[in-house]
Amino acid sequence: MTNESKMPETFVARKSEDFEIFLTRSMIEKAAGQLARATNTPGFHDAMELVWFKFDHNVNKEMRDCVSMLLTLYRCALDGNVRPPLDLEEIYERTYNEMEAEYGNRPNGPKP
Repeated sequence: MTNESKMPETFVARKSEDFEIFLTRSMIEKAAGQLARATNTPGFHDAMELVWFKFDHNVNKEMRDCVSMLLTLYRCALDGNVRPPLDLEEIYERTYNEMEAEYGNRPNGPKP
């Protein structure tokens, strides 16, 4: 879904019979924004990889929680266990592009 107004407000991710989480669209978009601002990386996969090397997850609990949620959601989506279906890469890309437009060429400010 490319039209934000058509995107559902709540998603259910199920990893097993005993594991089910409900996430709102705003929670997912907030986490995508945190990841984009922290890494300045336009691609979701590159940003997720970079965050593991850039941050001390024992110190930065907020970033650890953000990445943990996104990783769990992504793995559930790959298995087809998110209802309604979710394109996390698209959400991340849209969030990054909105920040890029707002702040110049990068979320943390214009390129030199």
